[in-house]
Parts: sequence; structure tokens; C-alpha cells
Amino acid sequence: MQTETILDEIERTEQLDDAAEFLLDKVGKSLADGSSGGLLKGKWLGHPLHPMLTDIPIGFWTAGVTLDFLKPPSGRKAAQLLIGLGTVSAIPTALAGLTDGSAVEDPAERRIAAAHALGNLTATCMQPRVRSLEVTDGGLPRC
Repeated sequence: MQTETILDEIERTEQLDDAAEFLLDKVGKSLADGSSGGLLKGKWLGHPLHPMLTDIPIGFWTAGVTLDFLKPPSGRKAAQLLIGLGTVSAIPTALAGLTDGSAVEDPAERRIAAAHALGNLTATCMQPRVRSLEVTDGGLPRC
């Protein structure tokens, strides 16, 4: 008995092929072939840069959400700063990821890379909107 996973479904979703072509072939390859390609690929490190960079926005966002949840007296401004830093640090992280993704050739892996990029782009773009929904006491609205 084979267990079906979400990843298996994404790998077969041909509707992601156009997104993969745009994100990986057009954007990713132009970055990889450009003047900052070596920097974004992590050649100077001896390994890909993207996996290392992902910890930075995740750390900022986690700390910001934690401050929002705990609500210390001076936490609101610190939380906003941390969320903002997470959003800004997501930019080079995404660029490095697209650069790495430009080397992927297997169609199933390209679909996974495109879904990963689209999901993270959506979440990152929602950050400012979520922050604008804050209630006056400095925390996120409670459900």
C-alpha cells in the first residue's frame, strides 16, 4: 500500500510548469548568469547560500511573533522591527533560492521548487498586511 503525500501531488501538478519556467528559467537563470551569480550560488562558501540564509528571516519572524504573543511592555516596537527585518532578509534568501533552482532539470523537482517559491513569496508579501491588521493594544487580533 502506497501512501500519497502532498509532495507527490505537487510533483504531478503540470499547472506549475509555467510558473517553474518563469521563476527558474527566466528569473533564476538571469540571476545565476549575472554578475552576482557566484555570490548568490555561494561559490565563495563552497556550498549553496540559500539553505543558510533561510534561518535569518525565520529567526526574525519567530522572535517577532513570540514578542507579539508574550506582550512585554516594550515588545510591540521590537516585534515590528523583527518582522520587518525578517521581510527584508527574505529578499536575498529568495534570490539565492531562485538561483539554486535554476539548475534543477527534473520536471517533478522543478514543480516542487516553483510551489516552494510561490508559497514563500505569498507568505512574505502578506507580512505587511498582517501587521496592518494589528489591534490597538499591539497584538494580533484574537480569533
